[in-house]
Amino acid sequence: MKLHGIVINCVISLSLFSCTAENSKNENEARIFEDLLPGADKFALSSTADGQTLYFTRGLRDGGGLFESNLQDGKWSEPYQLPFSSGDFNDNDLFPSPEGSKYFFMSKRPITGNVLQKQQDIWVIEKDESGWREPEHLGPLVNSDARDGFPSVTSDGTLYFFSERSGGLGSADIYLARLVGREFMPSENLGAAINTEYWDGLPYITPDEKVLIFFSDRPGGYGGGDLYVSYHRNKAWTEPENLGPLVNTKETEVTPHLSRDGKWLYFARTVGEDHRRAIFYVDFKLVTRRNERE
Repeated sequence: MKLHGIVINCVISLSLFSCTAENSKNENEARIFEDLLPGADKFALSSTADGQTLYFTRGLRDGGGLFESNLQDGKWSEPYQLPFSSGDFNDNDLFPSPEGSKYFFMSKRPITGNVLQKQQDIWVIEKDESGWREPEHLGPLVNSDARDGFPSVTSDGTLYFFSERSGGLGSADIYLARLVGREFMPSENLGAAINTEYWDGLPYITPDEKVLIFFSDRPGGYGGGDLYVSYHRNKAWTEPENLGPLVNTKETEVTPHLSRDGKWLYFARTVGEDHRRAIFYVDFKLVTRRNERE
């Protein structure tokens, strides 16, 4: 297929569908992923474990809402807005649980009545053969009276997310909530190993809970905000590492997501004069190998 005049080779894997540009000037650079909703502000790409379904968020300036696209005969279907997601609710960042039974997202939708909440909270929705069920609010052990969002889930059900609640180390921190039975335990701040006095959030956690990728605007980055990685080793998080110039630029990089096999890192970056976000991808192993050399 052709994308912006570039011939694209499309590869389907069990982790996620990826497209590579044959005539890219530098195969090591992050490249724009398959152009879903061309020209629209979009971010927070995620996928089901089998790589057959993609989800992403359309920015409010273009109408908002959560979207789905499915792989059909080697091509992505025309994206459609999910039936429970209206631009009126400011729904963002849909993330499927690793086993695929639950989908977490953030929203301002009313908990009761018809009045939108002042801040976004984290919600969960289930899907079965009959379709999508009704979204459920995760309640006060996870959510606060401040903005809570970008949920990411491990194989044992542990929920990672950011919150701007008071009592943290910075203007936003990364938290987790352990799942015991069917209930989440009170949220825990990841502490100073990860969080700083700045804005730290948008966490992606691998299903095995060993790799954490997140956004931060801490000093020393390349632009308005960068992506960092930390590894869980010996029961502790390693010092976060900036993912470097293969990912980060003078622009702002946000909403990370790894393919299930750990090969491809997907993220969004502001582009163009109107600063709309576009979805990019890069070989994550190449990024981390470069960081090790440096």
